[in-house]
Amino acid sequence: MTDSGLRCPSCGHLSSDVRLSIPDETPRINKLLTSNDRPTQSEERHFQHFVVQGESEIQYLETRMAQVRGLFNNLKTELERATEAVKEYKSMLNPVRRLPFEILREIFLYGAGMRMEAGSHFASSSHSMDVASPPWVYGRVCSSWKEVTVRTPLLWTRIKVV
Repeated sequence: MTDSGLRCPSCGHLSSDVRLSIPDETPRINKLLTSNDRPTQSEERHFQHFVVQGESEIQYLETRMAQVRGLFNNLKTELERATEAVKEYKSMLNPVRRLPFEILREIFLYGAGMRMEAGSHFASSSHSMDVASPPWVYGRVCSSWKEVTVRTPLLWTRIKVV
């Protein structure tokens, strides 16, 4: 036996399962829907049977949708957790983490203006106690960067008094 739909691996539901056959509209159904005419006894029995089946199908579909929503929410949570974990692991692989002390020191010295004339540096900087400028900012990034700033006295040799 071949399935023409997709079967759910969790519950076995087949996507091609048709539980309620909704008939096409006929001229007679259209007439009954657009008038106040009474259906025949045979039509009435058929409609009552359809309503019972339809209400059962609606309940079934609502239950299935709740299950699918639950599965979707679980998958969404798993996706968010996996995405966050991958992001964290990627950050641990950042190449900056592999820079040797000496290279970081040179980068910090350059960024703090220590590799240019004092006049040029002071023209573009605020005062030397500004905690939003180098070397203060470098030392707040992480403990290893703080160690570089503390162990690089040249970073602390220029003072600008305003």
